[in-house]
Amino acid sequence: MFRLECLDTLVIKVSKMAGLLRAKQCIGIARSLGLDILGSGLTESRLGFFASAALYAAMGVDKCDLNGPQFLGDDAIEGKFPEALPFVELPTGPAIGIQIDHDKLKKYTWQREF
Repeated sequence: MFRLECLDTLVIKVSKMAGLLRAKQCIGIARSLGLDILGSGLTESRLGFFASAALYAAMGVDKCDLNGPQFLGDDAIEGKFPEALPFVELPTGPAIGIQIDHDKLKKYTWQREF
């Protein structure tokens, strides 16, 4: 696709690329080929949303279309999702800035029985 010059913009979705490392690598490859990047996401938990947003911010991706967790009932993150969409200020805590609610994490943990 790249050699045929039939691609102008590459859409990056962290959850479809097996995580942050692979998404970061794809952003680097796309940039080396002179492609525009659209940081995207699926309907994610707040963990997925803020992890994607942190990666895109760190990599200087200025075009993003992230579906937030406002469509989900709950997740294992403390606090509420900011209601200032379409713009969200990234949390400022350690790592990606969010805190895990360990009681909710335990509640939502599922283990497969063999």
